Amino acid sequence: MDRESITATLQDIAANTAAAVELATTTWQGSALFVLVSAVITGLLFELWTAKLTGVVRARPWWPNARPLQAALMKNFGYPDSAVDEEMLLESYAGVYLLSGHHFLAGLMTVPVVCLGWGSVRPLQLLFLLGGLADVSLDVYDIFKKSVQLLVPIVAPWGIIGSSRPFTGTCPLSVFIVVCCLHHPLAMIMVMPMNLHYPYLVPYHQIVCSLLLAAGICFAAGQYKFTLDTKTVGGFYAYKVIVVLQLVTILFTRGYVWFTRAHACLAHFYSSNDMPFFAAGCFCAALMSMFNVVMIMDVVQAAVKWLPRSRPQQEEENEELRGDIVKLVRSNTPSLGLSEPTEEMVKLVRSSTSRLSLLEPLNESPTKLDI
Repeated sequence: MDRESITATLQDIAANTAAAVELATTTWQGSALFVLVSAVITGLLFELWTAKLTGVVRARPWWPNARPLQAALMKNFGYPDSAVDEEMLLESYAGVYLLSGHHFLAGLMTVPVVCLGWGSVRPLQLLFLLGGLADVSLDVYDIFKKSVQLLVPIVAPWGIIGSSRPFTGTCPLSVFIVVCCLHHPLAMIMVMPMNLHYPYLVPYHQIVCSLLLAAGICFAAGQYKFTLDTKTVGGFYAYKVIVVLQLVTILFTRGYVWFTRAHACLAHFYSSNDMPFFAAGCFCAALMSMFNVVMIMDVVQAAVKWLPRSRPQQEEENEELRGDIVKLVRSNTPSLGLSEPTEEMVKLVRSSTSRLSLLEPLNESPTKLDI
């Protein structure tokens, strides 16, 4: 095959790809098909990479310190003690890092349009639209996974059909309702219609970019805090640095950007006499605003409480700090109510630590043990 034939073939591939991307980002049918296909690919990659990452986490020297905090976090979300075993702890901890990476990469896809404007070049416009749809695809995969974890053991007990589960662990009903019935559909309602009807709206670009990048940063920072030994000077001051990072990130993205740009979007809908979008926008903005206010309250409380203080010297103070670490990580995820008091988190961390301390190191035994 000569150079001209190769060039012509590559041009045909590029043209077909561009046409497919245009279809996926400018029509309901194309967007739905893209989301479904991308959800399958995302799910397969997540399951594969989670399995690999859990082995890495298990071998890390900081895992014994992070394990009781992860257990306390899961119990606070409603997971029963019987479900919080070593396999589930590892998967849930590693899964958040993958979730963080996905959000961050999707956020990076939206940065060029935010920086250069919508009228720059068409490929950058399509990249922005695909970034939003990639987040929706992750939501679809997560809804499917949590639905299986919640419903399949009820409909078909594994003692009857076999011992192999399609996904590790279970999903509490409260988590399913908040995440799969409220949070994920809210993101879908916000992204897909806006991509199709108002893709040029600058405040929308800024909202999508800021929320995706903020989620990526805060999820990763929250999980990293679990690895810190806050009894040491280095660990405690590393915690302070992360608190400052999360404070700045959340105040800017979920405070300033969200409230000012959400108002700008609603004002645009109203001035355009687009009452369906205005009504739906008010509903979505109200729900997201409540979630953002809770996150702002938690991160400000953590900063006010711990930034002026010196390193904890007593065990009670260190347990209080560890309880606040779990509390701040919990606030990154939607919940049914406002944040729990620190005292409740301390009790969960203490109970998880005492239960785990009675067991042999789980990374030395292939047997799955209940906590």
